[in-house]
Amino acid sequence: MAKQLIESDAEMWFHYPVSLEAYPDYTLAVTVPICLATIQERAANHFYRTLAAVRFDLNLLVSNCKRYNQPGSEVVRKAEQLRDAAMEMLLKAETP
Repeated sequence: MAKQLIESDAEMWFHYPVSLEAYPDYTLAVTVPICLATIQERAANHFYRTLAAVRFDLNLLVSNCKRYNQPGSEVVRKAEQLRDAAMEMLLKAETP
């Protein structure tokens, strides 16, 4: 699933941690950063014990995006679309 999400992030906005060189004030708004690479690494290392934990990180990604960016901006909409697609994948994974 994480690989599919990374591939759908064509702009690469969410793949890597936010560059503090490019956005030095990011940590003033976002105290717990998360990116798709971290989610992928956590999944690969069996960090997530439940699908609810994956959902939490996906919601955190969107929350961070909304905290730092303008409401309704393209990047916020893309974060929401990415999360919604991931939630759909998780729902399918839960369904026997």
